[in-house]
Amino acid sequence: MTDQPLALQLLHLLSTQSMGRRRLAEASGLTEMVVRQALDELRKLGLVRAERTGFRLTEVALAQYSSLFEGVRSVVPLSMRLF
Repeated sequence: MTDQPLALQLLHLLSTQSMGRRRLAEASGLTEMVVRQALDELRKLGLVRAERTGFRLTEVALAQYSSLFEGVRSVVPLSMRLF
């Protein structure tokens, strides 16, 4: 399993829009390789899916994490790094 804070950071970034690996890497401050490995794990868990516009949360991820993301957004602006 991927590092939990890393996974949550990527899930949080994807909670409002789809993003490609490069954009996720830039937004998170991680390398594209680390992001790719984490996304592979999240895809295996059924939490993200790849689309033409980038990666997007699945319905499973939205159902499990949406209240968490709403709480985080109410405290920390989305543009700030969380982890």
